[in-house]
Amino acid sequence: MMKQVVLMYHDVYADDTSESGFQNVGAMPYKVNRKEFEQQVALIHDYCQEKGIDQSNISFTFDDGGRSFLYIAAEVLERYGFCGTFFIATAYIDTAGFLTKDEVLELKKRGHLIGTHSHTHPERMDTLQETKLQEEWAVSCSILSEILDAPMSIASIPNGFSSKAVLQAMIDNGITLIYDSTPTTKKRSYKGVTIVGRYAITNDMSPASVLSIIKSPYKRACITLRYDVLKFAKIVLGDSYLRIRDRLLKKSNR
Repeated sequence: MMKQVVLMYHDVYADDTSESGFQNVGAMPYKVNRKEFEQQVALIHDYCQEKGIDQSNISFTFDDGGRSFLYIAAEVLERYGFCGTFFIATAYIDTAGFLTKDEVLELKKRGHLIGTHSHTHPERMDTLQETKLQEEWAVSCSILSEILDAPMSIASIPNGFSSKAVLQAMIDNGITLIYDSTPTTKKRSYKGVTIVGRYAITNDMSPASVLSIIKSPYKRACITLRYDVLKFAKIVLGDSYLRIRDRLLKKSNR
């Protein structure tokens, strides 16, 4: 039986990256063109059909809450029989480039899953004080529960910066299923709560490369090795890591 593979997207744009979601330099590598996205989904769909794989073994998740969730991502997924999981940073609901309350509800009505991505999307969730941590998850869960008329129980961690304190704050606010940025198919557990890893999709990855994440354990192992190296760099560099990353991205975009 195939292990569940969870893909992590952010924004999908039609003509310009400014259409949806965050516009800071760190967000740019995660904005995928609609044509590329549809090719990725189509290849994965065809592979599942060819190999007799249940499509529920492939999960498409999306972080932040950009308008492309409803108008591009959901439409493409539905065309190929997939259900998406959409994580919303609630402070940005009803602001330019992000979903409105009605659009969040529409995603649920169309059969997709909705989760929290914190309230303000802190750069480093793991550096927040206890009071702020609790506030981030409590406020976001409250807003989404009101919109959806249902308890909020799933979440993803902004930028993947986790810690025991972050996990505990999520648990304290009713979260029972947590998605992070660790590229693994192995589910983990913390105080009875399930933690699911994800493979990040960036705009320099071809449709064939994305499909290889589904097909190839070797490809997944290579991604995990790269992630572990970057994780070590984050630990060593601390807050400087994000500043260095952004400088490099700015230079590469010139």
